[in-house]
Amino acid sequence: MDNYYESLKSFRRELVSLMREIKFTVMNENIIHQQVIPVATYSPWLSDNEFLAIHQIIKNNTLVDLYRCYELYSISKNLLKTEGDVIEVGVW
Repeated sequence: MDNYYESLKSFRRELVSLMREIKFTVMNENIIHQQVIPVATYSPWLSDNEFLAIHQIIKNNTLVDLYRCYELYSISKNLLKTEGDVIEVGVW
């Protein structure tokens, strides 16, 4: 089992390294782009059925990736306990 686990870790490291080398077309030399690849394995959104249902509805209408959608969703849920008004201002 240890060898299998180690080989998976090694494969993942190689894959992530290759993915990070992906170059994007440069439209403006002052705006830098780089492939962002999370290395964490904790994935709470996979067991959050409420979030998954909402994401299924909105995913074709947003440029925000799954990870950031879950972050906004989690923050919004926590803000339900906050008195007063809340505004989220973001640009894309």
